Amino acid sequence: MKFSTLGIKLEISLIYNLEYGYYFNSNRKQTTFNVNSMKENSALVFLPSSPVFNLKEENCFQEMNLEYTSILFSALYMNYIEIISGENSFTKIYHVFDNNDESYIPESFLNKLGKNEPYFLNISNEEESLIPFLEKVSDKFSNIYILKTNSIGFSYQEIKGYSNFLNIENDILILCKSVSERINLYAFNNFSPAIITDFQSPDLDADTYLKNICTLDKYLFLMRGFYSVENLNDFKTLYKVLSLKENYSFCSMEIHNLLTNVFIEYKDLLK
Repeated sequence: MKFSTLGIKLEISLIYNLEYGYYFNSNRKQTTFNVNSMKENSALVFLPSSPVFNLKEENCFQEMNLEYTSILFSALYMNYIEIISGENSFTKIYHVFDNNDESYIPESFLNKLGKNEPYFLNISNEEESLIPFLEKVSDKFSNIYILKTNSIGFSYQEIKGYSNFLNIENDILILCKSVSERINLYAFNNFSPAIITDFQSPDLDADTYLKNICTLDKYLFLMRGFYSVENLNDFKTLYKVLSLKENYSFCSMEIHNLLTNVFIEYKDLLK
């Protein structure tokens, strides 16, 4: 069937939208959860959009120098490490970095990974690097979560809660869309290379991505309300979001202080 949302038509059978809170099933059949067959083995992949520590000029955040771009990106990445730290619901956590970061990650950051080792890939090369990596991961684990680390606002409970949808007896794809119309998190129980086509591009908006994947034979769950940090407008939004008391739970005081240093250095950009 065709379901129209976000101004485009999707070839999908099911939409679940947290913003409006409804299920839509084209066959009008009840969708059930098979509790007895729920799969516990799942993998979480942390994936940045670019090098985090050994950046080149072309990787610099808009209007920032290399040093503060690295502080911004590493603080956001570290934030998710802290959020997931100590939780054991994921069978495996993959901390992915760009090849250019190898030998450049500070010891203090590596210590945050605990027993998990970093994985170095050419993250901008989907065909030769990302797709083979994710194919190997999907061979080992039933449910895969890809979290874009240039973002903020996810909690462990929210991420793990998506397992309820992945354990439906269907081919499921979950997408989490930010307030700036970018996809921050992908979760699926059957990997297809088309899922990650062009998804590393910082200019790829949610509408374009959904058009790219609309022919996939999957049940789609679309979630909303998180925050991408990919451009200057996102940076301004990040400042406003973290200034609100109700969002203090988004990050620890250590992370908040790191980000505050970036805000102070580039206070003129926040006007």
